[in-house]
Amino acid sequence: MSEVGKQRLVVYRSANGWRGAGSTTPQHLLLKSDSLGYGVAYRKNENLITDNRVRGTEAILLDPQKPEGQISFLPTPESFTHVLNSHFQKVNNETFDLDGDQFKYVPEKGRISWAGGMDYGEGGFGEPAGDAFSVEFLRVYDDSQVIAFNHGVCDKLALKVNANGVLNVVADYKFKTAGTITSTPAWDGEDQSNLSPYSSFNGTFSVAGNSIPLESLNIESKNNMLEKMTIGRETRDSFAFGDYEVTGDFSLDFPDDGLSFLTDALETNVGTIEGTFYNASNDFLAITMNNVVYKPNDTKLNNVRNHTVPFESFTNNDTSPIIITLRIPPTPSTLYNLDAGTVSRTLSQYFQYDAGTVARTLSEYRVYDRDLE
Repeated sequence: MSEVGKQRLVVYRSANGWRGAGSTTPQHLLLKSDSLGYGVAYRKNENLITDNRVRGTEAILLDPQKPEGQISFLPTPESFTHVLNSHFQKVNNETFDLDGDQFKYVPEKGRISWAGGMDYGEGGFGEPAGDAFSVEFLRVYDDSQVIAFNHGVCDKLALKVNANGVLNVVADYKFKTAGTITSTPAWDGEDQSNLSPYSSFNGTFSVAGNSIPLESLNIESKNNMLEKMTIGRETRDSFAFGDYEVTGDFSLDFPDDGLSFLTDALETNVGTIEGTFYNASNDFLAITMNNVVYKPNDTKLNNVRNHTVPFESFTNNDTSPIIITLRIPPTPSTLYNLDAGTVSRTLSQYFQYDAGTVARTLSEYRVYDRDLE
């Protein structure tokens, strides 16, 4: 059983690029499970001829370190940003002052750089590629027992939601190195989200332009990464992204909903899938796939009430096969004062009616004629 307040998995943005050391910007994950591992193995050299039947250490061959693994978690707006960045490698960021920030993620179309820079990919689909964005995971048992998985890139990202549930994310990672560290960066709880996960109750989806009550939706985005090993290194030097794929499936009541809304789309096999998990006007996750091909499938009479439709999304006329929009509300510490213009105030200052710099007590605000007494 986990010791409350101790065991946790924290994700950081890797500092100083792909080859640099250090980390910054921590986020706490609402973790369900993880299978992260060192990726170190040894094997015996079976072809040695020796003068006895007892093998010595000279027969041990160490394989290169290939740390990797999978995490399953419930995404919240702040914690999801690092994961999405490390998978798609391309984001367009907009700031809306009092309404927070909005991030639009699309797959990187070009070849990212693994030279170690920090000019990460920004903009829309097809715009120039940037440097590799990587993250670090700390598996914390207590503040002095920590395993660090360094410079991780998300190879496969799966989003799964069922009716009457919450959005689940499963991310497959490959790391450059891994090892134990004796301490963890300061943990004061401020990096733990106060925002809610995305519930199916707040989800609305349309298929081929029709709002349909889906029973489940699964989306899998794959970079199909290839590792690069070089002479003189015990770990992977970098990766190459293979052909990008985004596939999935959705299930629905076929005769009542499928035949009513999807007849043309399923016959032509081309359409769209759009959906939003809405917590507030400045707190939502939207998914857009405009070039979806519904894979051929037949519905048997003994399985009409829960029919699954597989699909794959493609690019068309230089449009992205998938766009994920993440809207994050501002934190209280960055809210603007009503009469403070563009000056950022602290939370305590925000509650002052005169926007001054002197903290007030509650009694001072309630005694309206204090200056007359």
